[in-house]
This record gives sequence, structure tokens and C-alpha cells, in this order.
Amino acid sequence: MAAKAAKSTSPSTTTKSKAAAPTKAAASAKAATPAKKAPAKKAPAKAMTKTEIINHFAEKFALPKATVRGFFDEQAELAAAQSKVGFTIPGIGKLVVREYKAREGRNPRTGEKMKIKARKRLKFVISAAAKKAAGFDK
Repeated sequence: MAAKAAKSTSPSTTTKSKAAAPTKAAASAKAATPAKKAPAKKAPAKAMTKTEIINHFAEKFALPKATVRGFFDEQAELAAAQSKVGFTIPGIGKLVVREYKAREGRNPRTGEKMKIKARKRLKFVISAAAKKAAGFDK
């Protein structure tokens, strides 16, 4: 029993200190072989957030951010109010109402025939200039 007590009270190295202090051989081996890097991948382009767009316009035209935010909020309200007749944003595109006729379709699960009612949908049509700028030339 005395041997057990002596073992537990003797200063011994812990696993933590062994892991923290690498040996000289391991350190020299790491330095000798350079780490291989994976080929660089292009990060996908991220769309700007509303805040980033507001900050951009505020800096570009030296306007307060509140004014720019008010402009975009008013533009969104106007587009929503005018959506029944169409709304154009010059150089970008326009909101148009598209009417779809009634038609016959099939239930994909059961395969039975069903009637699909006529309906109206709101669609955003991109302008030719915006398509060209984005690289979608025809």
C-alpha cells in the first residue's frame, strides 16, 4: 500500500503535458516535409443582402442610410401596389401578371385525372440589358 501511495503522490508527467510537448524528432519531420495544399476552390459568389445594398448606395451617393432604406422600402411598396397592372424597374426588369388557362392534369401519386383551375401569377421578367450584363446572351 505504501508503494501505491508513493506512486500517486510522486510527480509524474500527465498526458496533457506529453501531448503539449512534441519530441524533437517529430518537430524536425514536420519541418522537413511541407504540408500539401488542396487545389484552391472558387467560393461561390454571394448575393448582396439588403443592408449591403443600402450601405453601398449610401456611400456612393453620400446619403444617410435611413434615406436610402426609405427609398428601397417605398419602391417595394409601389411595386406591390402596381403589381396588378405591371411595374417596371428600368434596366433591371418588370413585374407582369401572367394568366394561365384551365387545363387537365394528373395526380402524380395516384395517376388519376384532375382539373387545374385558371389562375393568374405574378412573374418577374429580366430586361435584355441585365441578361447581357450577367452573361446570358442569346
